[in-house]
Amino acid sequence: MRILIVEDDRDLAAALDDALRFEGYATRVAYNGLEAVRMLAEQSIDIVLLDRDLPIMSGDAVMETIASNDIPVSVLMLTAAAQVRNRINGLELGPTTT
Repeated sequence: MRILIVEDDRDLAAALDDALRFEGYATRVAYNGLEAVRMLAEQSIDIVLLDRDLPIMSGDAVMETIASNDIPVSVLMLTAAAQVRNRINGLELGPTTT
């Protein structure tokens, strides 16, 4: 299982990376949205742990890129936004299924 951690807080990214590696996962870390999109284009990734509040390119823009390019990856969005509308907006960014 290959996991891409997309988090600009380097301490949090390192903690997630260490914990997932300890559990046996192969991980990569991107510190901004643009770096994440590049990694997704170049590598096979199974899961993305995606912060929404990122520099250079937001997590929402990364999610829109994933959806519009049909990148076959599961995404778990991480956010401090607790409002229901923010959660709904995040869910609406992903691909639709029929």
